[in-house]
Amino acid sequence: MNRSFRPLHLLALCLVLGSACTRPAPQQSVLRPGTDAVLLLEDGTAFELAWIEPLQMWFGKYEITIDQYRLLRTRLKTIHEPRTQEPKYEAVTMVNHANAVKFCKILTDAFTGFLPPNCVVRLPYDAEWQCCARCGDQRRYPWGNEWPPTAMADGVLPNLLGTERPDWMKKNPDEIIPGYGDGWPEQGDVRKSGRNRWGLYGMAGNVSEWCADPFDRNRSMGKYQGGSWRDYRGAHLAIASASDHPKIPSAFGCGYEGADGNLATGFRIAVGPDHPASANPIQSNEISLPASD
Repeated sequence: MNRSFRPLHLLALCLVLGSACTRPAPQQSVLRPGTDAVLLLEDGTAFELAWIEPLQMWFGKYEITIDQYRLLRTRLKTIHEPRTQEPKYEAVTMVNHANAVKFCKILTDAFTGFLPPNCVVRLPYDAEWQCCARCGDQRRYPWGNEWPPTAMADGVLPNLLGTERPDWMKKNPDEIIPGYGDGWPEQGDVRKSGRNRWGLYGMAGNVSEWCADPFDRNRSMGKYQGGSWRDYRGAHLAIASASDHPKIPSAFGCGYEGADGNLATGFRIAVGPDHPASANPIQSNEISLPASD
């Protein structure tokens, strides 16, 4: 082989493998249980993690953004064009369950040696997600027990379907939250999507989020949790899984496995053992759903 071609071969290898050339920053330290943490890549891309004491694991503080996902676009399917001027902070959608799982696997490989023993980067499991949405109590919704939705712990309203969509209101006046406006017509800035008491943003809206669990016994569909920018019904936004309340078309716990994902579903990462956390979060069948919304 002509040695002069080796750099080109290396570049081609990087373009094919994508994440193989994604390395931790020199200042990356080993994650230590009990404290918040950051997974930092050498290009400065940071994945901020909140330590969840009851689960003894980390949850991503924010939903994965377009720019974070684009790090792997040579490896994974191209996503939609940004809907805001800040793809660095806009939640990614149009990612199917399989590619969300691949994204986590690539990060696990990239940060080998910096994760605690037996820990991986993965999607949260359904029960873990519900535990974090409830913040340790028996609230009906991620923001509390009130309807219509109220502000999260940081004073920010969840990104749901309200009066910020006049075009939709005109055609579908009964398919919004009456009198509710959060300012986001579609998915928005993950930093401005409402923080809960456990330091997690976007747990009440913005985009729904893929979970590690399969939705059906045949494992043909993924399960997702959480409300999104196009949800407006209280039954869709209550913290309850479809398996607990099969007669209610709840967005919490629904399955969808389109080849390209959908415009209202993204994901966040978690770091923990490659199995559900051993903590026993409050079961969703203890929560009373609204009679009608």
